[in-house]
Amino acid sequence: MGLRMPRPTLIGNRYYLRVAPPADLAKAVKGQLVSIPIDGAFKSVRIGTHVKVSLGTSDLAEAL
Repeated sequence: MGLRMPRPTLIGNRYYLRVAPPADLAKAVKGQLVSIPIDGAFKSVRIGTHVKVSLGTSDLAEAL
């Protein structure tokens, strides 16, 4: 069984990457800081029940 590619989520007028950590790792990684490359720059986000980071666009084609 393969993993699905995450789809951008529209929240307000911006698209976000919103992904849940795997269930077997969720407890171990909660609260950790990770860096995610977005449009050539790294954005730091803290892991909670989900990882949510703005893609900085309101255009779906650009978000994809």
